[in-house]
Amino acid sequence: MIEQGLAGTIADDKFTEIQLPNRLFRGFTAAGETFAIEGHSPEDMRGPLHKVLGRGTAGTYDSCGQWLQHAELAGKTVLGWVHNESDCNYQIGQTHMSESLSVSNDYGLTWTNLGLIIRGTDPPAVHRMTGEGGCTAVNGQDGYYYAYCTRPKDRAYIVARAPVSDPRPGNWMKYFQGRWEQPGIGGDATPINRAMPSPDGLRPVRLCCRVERMVEWEFAFPATA
Repeated sequence: MIEQGLAGTIADDKFTEIQLPNRLFRGFTAAGETFAIEGHSPEDMRGPLHKVLGRGTAGTYDSCGQWLQHAELAGKTVLGWVHNESDCNYQIGQTHMSESLSVSNDYGLTWTNLGLIIRGTDPPAVHRMTGEGGCTAVNGQDGYYYAYCTRPKDRAYIVARAPVSDPRPGNWMKYFQGRWEQPGIGGDATPINRAMPSPDGLRPVRLCCRVERMVEWEFAFPATA
């Protein structure tokens, strides 16, 4: 969702938003840096932009940018799934992706980075997109958060999960060969759909026994192994 049209600060990312205690809505849009914007309804994002996440320092996993992919209220705390990029040279199609988790205690105006939760097995490479990131996150209402992520090296989507009670770094496990046993950092993962996004979205995917809920790109949860 893009509410303000294309500009240098808007947007090459999914749009995510939360409702504030004053009944306004705060959305987040990103293009290397992430900006907060407010409105009176989910469709009314016409307020001024406020930068809330910037590029990291040279040599860090977010040196090329931080894109807030999904924001979700957990009580009075906001959880933020952040797509990071490093080792980038966009002119030759090169960047390295990862995903981190941040938290905010002021409804998304400032963020504390808790660290990486998902990283791939492949290192940065010249002329290539590498790593894992671009994750869509959702509460499965079964005790777990699920993160559906892209993996450019084989044009695949993967999924990882962590307990809702403690989604901090180190608690994320990837789905691999029918089990949630590979670590989010550096573990392997079974592709759940090898098709990259098309203009009209992706077909639903069912890994095994039941479809519980659809999320932004119409992915479905696998049943617990």
